[in-house]
Amino acid sequence: MVCNGHQDCYDGSDEANCTSEASEEHLYQFLSIGVDQSSINSTSFLISCWMAQQKMVLYTFLPSIAKVSDGVWKNMTWTTDSVYRFTDLEPYTNYNVTVYIQDSKSNKTYASMKYVNTTTGEGVPSPPRRLTVRQMVGSRVNLIWDPPSDPRGIIQHYTVHYVPPLPPMEKIVPAADNNVSVSFVIVGYFKPNKNYSFWVTATNNGFTSESTAIMNLTFDEGGDVDDIVNASMSRLSPTSVSLKWNKLRGVEGYLVETRLPRQYPQPPVINTTDNRVIVRSLPKNVQIYIDIKAYKNGIIGQPFTIPIVTEGISEEPIHLNAEHVKENRSSVRLSWSTPSVDQNKDKELQYEVHYLLFKDLRQHTGHLENDTEVLTKNTSIVIEGLQLCETYVFSVGLVGAGQLSVFKEFITKEDPKAAIRDLRFVFDEKKSELQILWKANCDVITQPISYRLDITELTNERVSRYELKATEKVALSHVIENVPLGGRYNVCIHTSEQGSAEKCGFVRSGEVDSPHAVVAWLSPNGHLMVSWQHPEDNHTDPKHKYQIIVSDKEIPEDLLHPTDDMKTALADFSPLLMTANSVPNGPLFVSVRAISKDGYYSDLSEVRTLTMEGAEAFESDSTASGLGAVWWGAGAACVAAIVLGGALLHMALRHRRLARSLLRLAATPRYDSRRGQATIDHDDDDVPPISGFSDDEPLVIA
Repeated sequence: MVCNGHQDCYDGSDEANCTSEASEEHLYQFLSIGVDQSSINSTSFLISCWMAQQKMVLYTFLPSIAKVSDGVWKNMTWTTDSVYRFTDLEPYTNYNVTVYIQDSKSNKTYASMKYVNTTTGEGVPSPPRRLTVRQMVGSRVNLIWDPPSDPRGIIQHYTVHYVPPLPPMEKIVPAADNNVSVSFVIVGYFKPNKNYSFWVTATNNGFTSESTAIMNLTFDEGGDVDDIVNASMSRLSPTSVSLKWNKLRGVEGYLVETRLPRQYPQPPVINTTDNRVIVRSLPKNVQIYIDIKAYKNGIIGQPFTIPIVTEGISEEPIHLNAEHVKENRSSVRLSWSTPSVDQNKDKELQYEVHYLLFKDLRQHTGHLENDTEVLTKNTSIVIEGLQLCETYVFSVGLVGAGQLSVFKEFITKEDPKAAIRDLRFVFDEKKSELQILWKANCDVITQPISYRLDITELTNERVSRYELKATEKVALSHVIENVPLGGRYNVCIHTSEQGSAEKCGFVRSGEVDSPHAVVAWLSPNGHLMVSWQHPEDNHTDPKHKYQIIVSDKEIPEDLLHPTDDMKTALADFSPLLMTANSVPNGPLFVSVRAISKDGYYSDLSEVRTLTMEGAEAFESDSTASGLGAVWWGAGAACVAAIVLGGALLHMALRHRRLARSLLRLAATPRYDSRRGQATIDHDDDDVPPISGFSDDEPLVIA
């Protein structure tokens, strides 16, 4: 590895274990490879490579390619050209490309260690599969097919072709995102006893597939729900008409629908099996459209529409008033005046009141559909049981006259006892703040409302209560400061009114990092060894303690307080040796969680399941267990004896060497009169001789 002056590894080992001189192989790692995007087609593309070259050195390149899907590399041929085109590739396939290098100087082959990824262009998709054609009721044909087995791109749409007529008719069907079967219904002018041919093609961003096999269909003389003809109308009165049409063979019935302007209530649809019907109670002097539709097997045919302008003088619209009912927030009092039209004199009038939520009116584009209707002969009425703090639309008109009053919007009052809305929480770990946000029970608050907060800290089961000042605000919030990390809280909010409904929510003030990689061993005598890892293991000053939970039952993932039948233990670090409650008769479940300095728990680690034989098994096999215990004890004794014997042998040898040294020092010196020297007997020649001394020299013995 060559030093580059930049630390890439977290421990700096890349710069510590490197050399300053670049090798030939490292030089070729500076080679760059690129794909010419303009050269990409469905079966080939160009690559080019460039690098700093040495003088008088010839370089050759070996391109290599592999599909990402299988990772099988294929080497091409050596070339001196730095540009190469891969051919005979599969359309719309993802490839990895690299280049090997060989130079004339060393005649060695080096890997460039550079890779480039690219995808070939889209190709011609295979045809759609398994096309089926089925005749439906009326002039309808249902086609079902499967997507191409090899789309070679992203299918954008399908084209359905059918003849006759000539040239063939074409229908574009958008492709779905998921690779599922496609069902499409053609509504055309198919005639009985006539043969039709159908086929389908698929198109991606670049090409269109071959067609499916041609499917032929001969139409039967079934009931055609689209063939209503020769419909006629006759006026019976200014407010009623009679309709008649040719009867269709094989249909189940007919639907007659009257479409009125927006300010009129929509009359019910008439369902009949006859080919004639009378439409009554039409409004006067109004443009009306009547649709006649046949149906069979749940298929409703195309409508035959008859436009009508009714005769007579239109009714005078009624002016409607709405007001609150005292001491009843869910009621409204409606009142209106009697129409002053002369034709209504000496008649007992009956009124129809319509109302619905404003949001439902918008959903039905301003038409009174699925509304509530109330009939009355009075000119006032009290509507009860409305939803609180909602906007309603009311309208009233004469029964049979048709035209309703102008829509009257009305907002029911808020209920100070109603529950709040949209309770949510935001925890800021940096500021240690928990923000509680909610909305009032109504979008319009007319009187100030006071709120109470009951916050239960679930870990230590402490309850805090707050009461806020009364306010008319709709969007409210409250901030709790100095919230420790890892807390679990149940927050309930309600108004200060007696008997008010409360809204509760669960929130956590962040999460303490959980241990992981838990490993546990269980010995036959019930001792349990547990080890784990934690993100703070590399810290010199641990910030957490750990709680080990052992149970003979499954440990819930959301466990907060261990039950009485669970065994727990605290540890400052991993591993921990502990004892289980007893020798288990079945599986034993072990989990670990971290405890912050504030005493809050992390989530449980993964739960390890240990399976051991029960106590009965140990009793029935007591001889083997006892023998095993003897062997464990004998083994431990042997190890201790060997260690002790080694220590004694070392001390004996050391003592012997010291004794020999003392004996040699105490030996009688031998005087050599020829040399005038005295020596002590010693086997070592390196011991210096003792020279003689004269009487006038002091004798110093050290």
